[in-house]
Amino acid sequence: VRNFATLFVVAPVFAPVSIRWRPCAASAMPLYEEKLINPLAVRFTQRHIRTTFRDGRPVEATVPEIEATPGHGDYDVILHAPFPHIEIIRWSPPGHSDNDEVSASGGGPRERHWFTLDNRRLYCLQRAAAALFPKRVAAVVEILYADPGAVRRKYDSESRGLSVSVSHSCKQAPIFHWSWQREFFAGHRSTVAGTHQALSEQRALLADDARATVDDLQNVPRVAAYSAVLGDALGDALNRAEEHCRAMGVVAAAAAAFGRPES
Repeated sequence: VRNFATLFVVAPVFAPVSIRWRPCAASAMPLYEEKLINPLAVRFTQRHIRTTFRDGRPVEATVPEIEATPGHGDYDVILHAPFPHIEIIRWSPPGHSDNDEVSASGGGPRERHWFTLDNRRLYCLQRAAAALFPKRVAAVVEILYADPGAVRRKYDSESRGLSVSVSHSCKQAPIFHWSWQREFFAGHRSTVAGTHQALSEQRALLADDARATVDDLQNVPRVAAYSAVLGDALGDALNRAEEHCRAMGVVAAAAAAFGRPES
């Protein structure tokens, strides 16, 4: 009871936490910031994902568990997934270029897009977003401000992050390949008018890819931030209560086994 009382007294004063700061007081650089982005505008860093998460949960079965909640601002829908937010970073793959800035090797301007190392979670979010087309869909993400080298070390995509293969193991043949753009164009009629319509709709879907800075992305609505904080706190409290009940059940069973008289 004390835990629940504390929860509901403290919870109303929680502020929506959307920025996490480095522990070093001398640095003013945040570790990451929560923003909204269309999952279809985020790219994979690896060419292959497994069919299960690290905890053994099947990836495919997680897709229908993603909820479509009311949108905010530029978006019709905000996805609520049963897993932590993906982390994304604005990054330039090796050997690619566009008109952003000149690459260090002098080979031309560097191409920057939003990438994530959370490839299985991104796959789930893209599946959910693609199923809701033509609605404008967003998910809450954590924007990383710096990469210590993990993205470059793990990046092995052969499609510039636009597709991913799915299999039980990296040593086994892929079960299938996922590319939301391939799925998107396959759903349009193979006519000139249909192709023009598809290209126009594709540009709209990729609008977030052109948002090159953190400030360009839309903020997480205040209500969603409060809900996330309160939901986590309530979940922790319920877990503690459940553990307490299980512990009490063990004590009761032990007392019965030793023949403690009923009071």
